[in-house]
Amino acid sequence: MCAQGQERKQGQERKRARECKRLDALYAMERGLQLAEGLCVAGVDEVGRGALAGPLTVCACILPPEPLIHGLNDSKQLTPAKRAEVAQRIHDVGAHVAVAHVSAAMIDQQGITASLKQAVGHAVECLPISPDRVLLDGRPLRAVPHEVAVIGGDRRVAAIAAASVVAKVTRDALMVEMGEEFPVFGFASNKGYGTAAHIAALEAFGSCASHRRSFISRWTGDRLF
Repeated sequence: MCAQGQERKQGQERKRARECKRLDALYAMERGLQLAEGLCVAGVDEVGRGALAGPLTVCACILPPEPLIHGLNDSKQLTPAKRAEVAQRIHDVGAHVAVAHVSAAMIDQQGITASLKQAVGHAVECLPISPDRVLLDGRPLRAVPHEVAVIGGDRRVAAIAAASVVAKVTRDALMVEMGEEFPVFGFASNKGYGTAAHIAALEAFGSCASHRRSFISRWTGDRLF
């Protein structure tokens, strides 16, 4: 093998070693709970909390300790194509997954915190197995029994990372469908968040049934309604 080929091979081996080390760290917390203490562990994450339109989406996920999911990471660290691949791998390994949505209208009615608690509770309740621990990304929510809040959990815990990926892929697909119903807002590209183009469309056309009126009034005022 030529020197260039040998260097390329060594580079690939170093890359694989780094990925194995990263995955081992990502799985460390729940493996300890699963294997050392015999507990069933679910990870929970949400997407869409700060969006101006569309639902709040929460996923609860129970991963098996093996096999490790290649490429698993916080959904924000993955491209759309890679998220779709990883979401499929999550299902392929036999993970238990449940997704819950809270509509824009319900968010306007009860507020985002109550909506988040509702969605987390529903997602965990819909899992086929009742978890002994629920590892939740972020700060304490007190939404379900046995909840453990993990700051930065989508980067530190495999089941939370998996939940973040499935939640993101699921909600993005809904926003693409919503974009077909309301094409002027560009939901397929902005996913309901407050991009400059989305705000401009709101100012030009007003809001639609999928907007959170309590959110957009903070940006552009009641004139939209």
